[in-house]
Amino acid sequence: MFHKDFGKKESDLLYTVKKAAEFMDVHPDTMRRWADNGEIKSTRHPINNYRVFFLADLMELRWKIEDQKNQ
Repeated sequence: MFHKDFGKKESDLLYTVKKAAEFMDVHPDTMRRWADNGEIKSTRHPINNYRVFFLADLMELRWKIEDQKNQ
């Protein structure tokens, strides 16, 4: 049996608000606020209309935050 994400590039994977918050080590409300303020791009899942984030966007924001911490 194939994994549902088989064949997808890692950067194309979608994260729910909860999973994105875990990845970023923040509260889910923080993810929503960042998306609402334009700090990270989010989109809506075409089937269930949940807010989702692309892994590539999460990684970019995480690097940006880490870079700011190191300055």
